[in-house]
Amino acid sequence: MSLEAVPTEKLIKGIKNAFENAESFIKEINILKEYEAWPHAYTLCQFAIEELAKIPMLFQLWIDRINETSIDYNRLDSDFKNHTAKNRLSVETEMSFFKLYKINTGAEWVDSALTKSEELLNNLKYTNELKNESLYVTVNNNDFQSPSDVITEEMFDSIYSTTLLRKMTYKFFINTEKNINQIANMLKEKKED
Repeated sequence: MSLEAVPTEKLIKGIKNAFENAESFIKEINILKEYEAWPHAYTLCQFAIEELAKIPMLFQLWIDRINETSIDYNRLDSDFKNHTAKNRLSVETEMSFFKLYKINTGAEWVDSALTKSEELLNNLKYTNELKNESLYVTVNNNDFQSPSDVITEEMFDSIYSTTLLRKMTYKFFINTEKNINQIANMLKEKKED
């Protein structure tokens, strides 16, 4: 599978499909939440976040094709399947939205949100390890641990709120094309950093 073979006009469909799939994960998360199945609900939150991360990836591909920018399809295809790359892009996109929000509103709380996002960027490996530990029995300190030994309700609450925030953030791509050029420029600036 290569994104190079996907026609440009199909990229918006891919964006919408990724959003709808993430919404399905969130519905399933809410069912697991009712049963206090925190570890598996945590896992689905991470899956939803990774699915949502495909949205800016496909959006950037759309912009690059429109602008006839050179595209590294080998890297793009790899990132499309790579958990860490999707998590990194998800946080970076969230940060771009926070910066845009601060520019438009002057809201001071954005600074602490950006600091938290920076911390998350620096701990992506740990985030992926938690996803695995939320799903599988693992070994730690010469002993077995089940997902419920690792993932607490508080940990679930934290990733769940992040999932909902990202859903709201990416809903922008689904419902409107207003500010698209500004978002595209912010993503390009982050990519150049």
